[in-house]
Amino acid sequence: PLAVMHFAAVALVGESMTDPALYYRQNVTGTLNLLDACRASGCTNFVFSSTCAVYGTPETPSIDERTPERPVNPYGASKAMAERMLADHAMAHGLRYVALRYFNAAGADHDGEIGESRAIETHLIPLALDAALGRRPPLRVMGTDYATQDGTAVRDYLHVDDLARAHVGALERLDGGGGCTTLNLGSGDGHSVRQVVDTIER
Repeated sequence: PLAVMHFAAVALVGESMTDPALYYRQNVTGTLNLLDACRASGCTNFVFSSTCAVYGTPETPSIDERTPERPVNPYGASKAMAERMLADHAMAHGLRYVALRYFNAAGADHDGEIGESRAIETHLIPLALDAALGRRPPLRVMGTDYATQDGTAVRDYLHVDDLARAHVGALERLDGGGGCTTLNLGSGDGHSVRQVVDTIER
Protein backbone atom coordinates (compact mmCIF):
# COMPACT_ATOMS: atom_id res chain seq x y z
CA PRO A 1 0.00 0.00 0.00
CA LEU A 2 1.03 3.60 -0.60
CA ALA A 3 -0.22 4.72 2.81
CA VAL A 4 -2.11 3.58 5.90
CA MET A 5 -4.77 5.63 7.66
CA HIS A 6 -5.14 4.22 11.16
CA PHE A 7 -8.55 5.01 12.69
CA ALA A 8 -9.17 1.81 14.67
CA ALA A 9 -9.30 2.36 18.43
CA VAL A 10 -11.42 2.16 21.53
CA ALA A 11 -12.20 5.68 22.67
CA LEU A 12 -14.39 6.01 25.77
CA VAL A 13 -12.61 7.79 28.61
CA GLY A 14 -14.81 6.31 31.34
CA GLU A 15 -14.43 2.79 30.02
CA SER A 16 -10.66 3.26 29.86
CA MET A 17 -10.67 3.94 33.60
CA THR A 18 -12.47 0.68 34.39
CA ASP A 19 -10.79 -1.51 31.74
CA PRO A 20 -7.34 -0.04 31.03
CA ALA A 21 -5.98 -3.31 29.65
CA LEU A 22 -8.48 -3.14 26.79
CA TYR A 23 -7.19 0.30 25.86
CA TYR A 24 -3.52 -0.65 25.95
CA ARG A 25 -4.23 -3.87 24.05
CA GLN A 26 -6.28 -2.22 21.31
CA ASN A 27 -4.69 1.20 21.01
CA VAL A 28 -1.05 0.37 21.73
CA THR A 29 -0.59 -3.27 20.73
CA GLY A 30 -2.98 -2.82 17.79
CA THR A 31 -0.93 0.11 16.52
CA LEU A 32 2.32 -1.81 16.98
CA ASN A 33 0.90 -4.71 14.95
CA LEU A 34 -0.06 -2.31 12.18
CA LEU A 35 3.39 -0.70 12.21
CA ASP A 36 4.94 -4.17 11.91
CA ALA A 37 2.70 -4.88 8.91
CA CYS A 38 3.70 -1.57 7.32
CA ARG A 39 7.36 -2.37 7.74
CA ALA A 40 6.90 -5.87 6.30
CA SER A 41 5.05 -4.51 3.25
CA GLY A 42 7.34 -1.54 2.68
CA CYS A 43 4.65 1.05 3.40
CA THR A 44 6.26 4.17 4.87
CA ASN A 45 3.37 6.69 4.91
CA PHE A 46 1.11 6.60 7.98
CA VAL A 47 -1.76 8.85 9.10
CA PHE A 48 -2.73 8.33 12.73
CA SER A 49 -5.95 9.31 14.48
CA SER A 50 -4.88 10.63 17.85
CA THR A 51 -6.65 12.78 20.42
CA CYS A 52 -6.41 15.94 22.48
CA ALA A 53 -6.71 13.61 25.49
CA VAL A 54 -2.92 13.26 25.30
CA TYR A 55 -2.75 16.73 26.92
CA GLY A 56 -4.75 15.78 29.99
CA THR A 57 -5.90 18.89 31.85
CA PRO A 58 -3.71 21.74 30.58
CA GLU A 59 -2.86 24.66 32.83
CA THR A 60 -3.78 27.22 30.17
CA PRO A 61 -7.04 27.59 28.19
CA SER A 62 -5.32 27.51 24.80
CA ILE A 63 -3.57 24.37 23.63
CA ASP A 64 -1.09 24.06 20.79
CA GLU A 65 1.19 21.27 19.68
CA ARG A 66 3.90 22.45 22.10
CA THR A 67 1.64 21.96 25.12
CA PRO A 68 3.14 19.21 27.33
CA GLU A 69 1.52 15.80 27.11
CA ARG A 70 0.11 14.81 30.50
CA PRO A 71 -2.70 12.31 29.90
CA VAL A 72 -4.93 11.71 32.92
CA ASN A 73 -6.67 8.51 31.78
CA PRO A 74 -5.69 5.28 30.02
CA TYR A 75 -7.33 6.39 26.76
CA GLY A 76 -5.13 9.48 26.50
CA ALA A 77 -2.09 7.55 27.72
CA SER A 78 -2.61 4.82 25.13
CA LYS A 79 -2.74 7.37 22.31
CA ALA A 80 0.36 9.14 23.62
CA MET A 81 2.18 5.78 23.67
CA ALA A 82 1.10 5.09 20.09
CA GLU A 83 2.40 8.51 19.02
CA ARG A 84 5.73 7.70 20.65
CA MET A 85 5.89 4.43 18.70
CA LEU A 86 5.38 6.40 15.48
CA ALA A 87 8.28 8.70 16.33
CA ASP A 88 10.51 5.74 17.22
CA HIS A 89 9.63 3.92 13.98
CA ALA A 90 10.36 7.10 12.04
CA MET A 91 13.84 7.28 13.57
CA ALA A 92 14.60 3.57 13.24
CA HIS A 93 12.86 2.59 10.01
CA GLY A 94 12.15 5.73 7.98
CA LEU A 95 8.41 5.84 8.66
CA ARG A 96 6.81 9.12 7.62
CA TYR A 97 3.70 9.98 9.60
CA VAL A 98 1.13 12.61 10.41
CA ALA A 99 -0.54 12.28 13.83
CA LEU A 100 -3.83 14.18 14.04
CA ARG A 101 -4.95 15.08 17.55
CA TYR A 102 -8.71 15.46 17.34
CA PHE A 103 -10.61 17.69 19.67
CA ASN A 104 -14.38 16.99 19.74
CA ALA A 105 -15.60 15.63 16.41
CA ALA A 106 -19.26 16.41 15.80
CA GLY A 107 -21.90 16.31 13.09
CA ALA A 108 -22.67 14.24 10.03
CA ASP A 109 -22.36 14.79 6.30
CA HIS A 110 -24.68 17.46 4.91
CA ASP A 111 -26.92 14.92 3.17
CA GLY A 112 -27.50 13.17 6.48
CA GLU A 113 -26.49 9.84 4.96
CA ILE A 114 -23.30 9.31 6.93
CA GLY A 115 -22.89 9.90 10.64
CA GLU A 116 -21.80 8.27 13.83
CA SER A 117 -23.99 5.60 15.38
CA ARG A 118 -23.23 4.53 18.94
CA ALA A 119 -24.80 1.79 21.01
CA ILE A 120 -24.09 3.91 24.09
CA GLU A 121 -24.07 7.64 23.39
CA THR A 122 -21.64 9.73 25.43
CA HIS A 123 -21.31 12.93 23.37
CA LEU A 124 -23.05 16.14 24.39
CA ILE A 125 -24.54 17.26 21.07
CA PRO A 126 -26.40 14.03 20.17
CA LEU A 127 -27.50 13.62 23.79
CA ALA A 128 -28.93 17.15 23.84
CA LEU A 129 -30.58 16.73 20.42
CA ASP A 130 -32.20 13.45 21.48
CA ALA A 131 -33.49 15.08 24.66
CA ALA A 132 -34.90 18.02 22.68
CA LEU A 133 -36.67 15.58 20.33
CA GLY A 134 -38.12 13.61 23.24
CA ARG A 135 -36.10 10.48 22.48
CA ARG A 136 -34.54 10.44 25.95
CA PRO A 137 -35.18 12.11 29.31
CA PRO A 138 -34.26 15.78 29.70
CA LEU A 139 -30.53 16.41 29.76
CA ARG A 140 -28.98 17.25 33.12
CA VAL A 141 -25.94 19.51 32.95
CA MET A 142 -23.31 18.04 35.24
CA GLY A 143 -20.46 20.18 36.51
CA THR A 144 -21.25 23.85 37.00
CA ASP A 145 -18.20 24.90 38.98
CA TYR A 146 -15.61 25.15 36.20
CA ALA A 147 -13.54 28.34 35.97
CA THR A 148 -15.44 29.43 32.85
CA GLN A 149 -17.88 32.24 32.09
CA ASP A 150 -20.97 30.14 32.86
CA GLY A 151 -19.36 27.52 35.10
CA THR A 152 -19.67 24.65 32.62
CA ALA A 153 -16.89 22.86 30.74
CA VAL A 154 -15.69 24.38 27.48
CA ARG A 155 -14.99 22.16 24.47
CA ASP A 156 -13.64 22.79 20.97
CA TYR A 157 -15.87 21.14 18.35
CA LEU A 158 -14.74 20.09 14.88
CA HIS A 159 -17.17 19.14 12.11
CA VAL A 160 -16.59 15.71 10.63
CA ASP A 161 -16.36 17.16 7.10
CA ASP A 162 -13.40 19.26 8.24
CA LEU A 163 -11.94 16.20 9.94
CA ALA A 164 -12.18 14.24 6.68
CA ARG A 165 -10.51 17.07 4.74
CA ALA A 166 -7.68 17.12 7.27
CA HIS A 167 -7.00 13.44 6.64
CA VAL A 168 -6.88 14.01 2.89
CA GLY A 169 -4.49 16.90 3.51
CA ALA A 170 -2.30 14.67 5.67
CA LEU A 171 -2.10 12.09 2.88
CA GLU A 172 -1.26 14.81 0.36
CA ARG A 173 1.50 16.08 2.65
CA LEU A 174 3.07 12.63 2.89
CA ASP A 175 2.60 11.95 -0.84
CA GLY A 176 4.36 15.23 -1.58
CA GLY A 177 7.39 14.24 0.48
CA GLY A 178 6.49 16.11 3.66
CA GLY A 179 8.11 15.03 6.88
CA CYS A 180 6.65 13.75 10.11
CA THR A 181 4.38 16.06 12.04
CA THR A 182 1.75 16.13 14.77
CA LEU A 183 -1.19 18.50 14.42
CA ASN A 184 -4.11 19.53 16.59
CA LEU A 185 -7.49 19.39 14.85
CA GLY A 186 -10.05 21.79 16.24
CA SER A 187 -11.90 24.96 15.33
CA GLY A 188 -9.90 27.11 17.73
CA ASP A 189 -13.11 28.33 19.38
CA GLY A 190 -14.48 26.86 22.58
CA HIS A 191 -18.16 26.44 23.40
CA SER A 192 -19.41 25.70 26.88
CA VAL A 193 -21.83 22.91 27.70
CA ARG A 194 -24.40 25.56 28.64
CA GLN A 195 -23.96 27.36 25.29
CA VAL A 196 -24.50 24.12 23.37
CA VAL A 197 -27.60 23.20 25.37
CA ASP A 198 -29.06 26.72 25.09
CA THR A 199 -28.50 26.73 21.32
CA ILE A 200 -30.30 23.41 20.92
CA GLU A 201 -33.16 24.55 23.16
CA ARG A 202 -33.76 27.52 20.85
